[in-house]
Amino acid sequence: TQILYTISKNSSIVKSSMMYSRMFTSAMTVGFGGSVGLEAPIVVTGSAIGSNLAQLTHLNYKKRTLLIACGASGAISAIFNSPIAGVIFAIEVILVEATINKFIPILISSVTGSLVSLILLGDDILFTFKIQDQFRAEDVPYYMLFGIACGIVSVHFTRVTYLVEKWVERIKNRVNRAVLGGIGLAIIILVFPPIYGEGYNTIKLLLAGNEEAIFQRSFFYGESSNTLALIIFLFSIIVIKPVASALTLGSGGSGGIFAPSLFMGGLSGYLFAATNNYLLPGSISTSNFTLVGMCGVMSGVLHAPLTAIFLIAEITGGYTLFVPLMLVSAISFTTIMYFEKHSLYTKNLVES
Repeated sequence: TQILYTISKNSSIVKSSMMYSRMFTSAMTVGFGGSVGLEAPIVVTGSAIGSNLAQLTHLNYKKRTLLIACGASGAISAIFNSPIAGVIFAIEVILVEATINKFIPILISSVTGSLVSLILLGDDILFTFKIQDQFRAEDVPYYMLFGIACGIVSVHFTRVTYLVEKWVERIKNRVNRAVLGGIGLAIIILVFPPIYGEGYNTIKLLLAGNEEAIFQRSFFYGESSNTLALIIFLFSIIVIKPVASALTLGSGGSGGIFAPSLFMGGLSGYLFAATNNYLLPGSISTSNFTLVGMCGVMSGVLHAPLTAIFLIAEITGGYTLFVPLMLVSAISFTTIMYFEKHSLYTKNLVES
């Protein structure tokens, strides 16, 4: 939101302190259990570097904006080793219009970000998974229904996050706000430990079929072998997760909604498949629905369906799930557009 505001209201001039400050504050926030993600702060960092390079070389507004998009593209590409998703994110979220002369530098920036990430980190990126189950055409009706569910989850996340964050921000004293947010988040994490931090470890456990491990350090540890208890536990986390994210951001934490939307989507996908397999005969792939759910909810929350599709396709190392990714992303986006015309990124800008 801050970068979009800078582009529209501040001539794409980002403060030089933003080139490094968000890296430290977001690391502190997530490291101490803040229920947000590191992606948005790194995108802000990349965008700030682009803007300040443009200012240093005395480029005009259009080229400053283009370098902001290049920084955002390189950041997304480096974080997930997903150059295509990086390009599409810059065009779909940062830039309103993109001609071929803007596309080329964004493409180069994204490729460069991915290469630097590969050289420095190798395969040690935030999230990666190799698809184990193949897509089955007979599962299409399930994916269509799940697309609507992802849209509803996206509406829930958007509205609850927005309302709780605004409520917390009414507390003018920053110390009181931080204390209230910290206590509220601590209570939530005490009851639901998977909400601690970004949540990628929980998604990895579900994808690995080690769902019993998410009960560790919780009050429900003794019920780890009970499928119904798992379903109720996951549903409760999905309901309360937006509150945790909003408390983190509203009370002064530094982070973004990128990771929470992926977390919500992954849990929603697993919950949908597990519930279906529990109630009905037959079996649908919990891992496939977990991955597709990440795409569906991200598409709805960020209003960026193409980014969501290519991000999940790239981090899974192939296009095996491309058809369900496209289907669920489109249905989820259409569903949330009926209720929410603006994403969380633009909602504050429109109403301010």
